[in-house]
Amino acid sequence: MNIIKRSPLDSILNGENDLGVMNLSGNDMRPFAHVDLALCYPLHETLFLEAESFEEKRTVAWNYLRSMCAILNVDPMNRASYHLRWVSPVERTAILAQLGPPPPYCYPLYFISVYDGRGEDLVYIGKMSSATPRFRNGHPAITKLHAPEYAGKTKRLYLCSVLFRAIDHTSAPIEFFHPTGHADSILVSLEAQLIHFFKPELNRLNTVTANVELPLSLMFENSSGTGFFEGAMFHHPRLPFPA
Repeated sequence: MNIIKRSPLDSILNGENDLGVMNLSGNDMRPFAHVDLALCYPLHETLFLEAESFEEKRTVAWNYLRSMCAILNVDPMNRASYHLRWVSPVERTAILAQLGPPPPYCYPLYFISVYDGRGEDLVYIGKMSSATPRFRNGHPAITKLHAPEYAGKTKRLYLCSVLFRAIDHTSAPIEFFHPTGHADSILVSLEAQLIHFFKPELNRLNTVTANVELPLSLMFENSSGTGFFEGAMFHHPRLPFPA
């Protein structure tokens, strides 16, 4: 399994994208999200996973972003100040020397699946919201996977990053979205939408009633290498088809 944690700032620091991809607000967001099943762990190894608190990870990412922008003399809240602004190799060296490596993506959503050698099924969807390790003290879905019908099947945990598209087709991870209260609302609505559509058998809430306040069309990628959900798409019926 591929357990390399990437950073949303890697493409900027490596000169692959300009600074315009680092920030997105509600004013320029399109109702389209990109969900990447970025990391995959055998379920029995989740006991050792560190906490993935969305609030804490977002704070760390924003602190690094602000510090980076201070070095570059740009305002992270004003896209006009850095539109088409690229980080030079000299600036990259200065940023890494002063700040160290950028923080990895936040993984605010997780999927649990079972695999029998023929196919892989999604059985649970959740969101990371705790400052303490989510699986260290047990998890109801993991307990239910001890049932006889799951015996002999491979159980996997996927940690998912979430990116949003802007009107100008740039993108930004959810941890750079502002205001923060809106980011929280989007995450809650996204989890509810995923559960209602896929109806994983171990979820109980949101399977019957669609508690979706902010509908999104979704595209899935799998960077972990298993191929599960790779290339899948979901278009919410309340939205026009994305251009």
